[in-house]
Amino acid sequence: MPESAIERRSASLGGVDLTDPALAPLVKMLGRSLSRQAREAPLPAGVRLRELSVPAGEKEVRCLVIEPEEAGDRPGLLYCHGGGFFLPLQPMNSQLAAAYALALGARVFLPEYRLLPENPFPAPLEDCLAVWEAMSVKGAAWGLDTGRLLLCGESAGAALAASLTQLILDRGGSEPRGQLLIYPALDDREDYPSRRRYPHAVWPRKANERMWSVYLSGGEGEYAVPAHRERLEGLPPAYIEAAGLDILKDEAAAYAARLRDAGVPVELTVIEGACHGYDADVDTPLAKAGIQRRVRAMEAMLAQAGNTEREDRT
Repeated sequence: MPESAIERRSASLGGVDLTDPALAPLVKMLGRSLSRQAREAPLPAGVRLRELSVPAGEKEVRCLVIEPEEAGDRPGLLYCHGGGFFLPLQPMNSQLAAAYALALGARVFLPEYRLLPENPFPAPLEDCLAVWEAMSVKGAAWGLDTGRLLLCGESAGAALAASLTQLILDRGGSEPRGQLLIYPALDDREDYPSRRRYPHAVWPRKANERMWSVYLSGGEGEYAVPAHRERLEGLPPAYIEAAGLDILKDEAAAYAARLRDAGVPVELTVIEGACHGYDADVDTPLAKAGIQRRVRAMEAMLAQAGNTEREDRT
């Protein structure tokens, strides 16, 4: 895609810097509108939407659950939405979640985690952890097969999903069968060529820097930035998808390489010609192909038996 086309596409997201403090009132208003749209948007035949609240200390985390209409125990997917930690992108995620629910016969949980700027790390991660623990412990009552759970996230949501897999491993909780990291934001450091290669990308470098600055304003704890972790051994299998025209492409590839070196089964896919958020319209040929690849990866993860040795599929 020539750069002029990238510039035109950037108006969909990069043209409005969600991290700009001057736009905070607009971002909040947009967030409320998107949350309302997520509840009102029609879903494909065969799936339904319901809501539930998960206790998290003295508060609750609300979740949208998109699931097959038929009853029965089903695999579960905790899906952490993107939006730079600032914006709830549930309308886009609802359509993707519906595609995953239909293809996998799974119940997909979309947590409404707390957002920036009022809620820096660790608040968003704590909310996602509360939902994961509820899925693991109470999941049977919700029709979940608690032995077949996955973690997924895109962009900033992928940072939460990656951090959550690390936290779960260290705490000894119920581990996911796999993790899907889609055009992930994994590192706050700037030493990646792709950060400089696409100055007019849909998700621009300036917004990425500001996102991490605000997210880490609450403190840089152990699970704040996934790529800061030194040892990656023992983490669940990963499917990592990078967009070819994205400033985050190189950090996705670097994290995949580190996981592979640590003995973690990894499938890295680079979608050439794609920009950050390319799957916002799930009906484009490029998005459909990407969704199919993700579904195949999740099917393979769910098919793995227990804690047996896994082979690298790449």
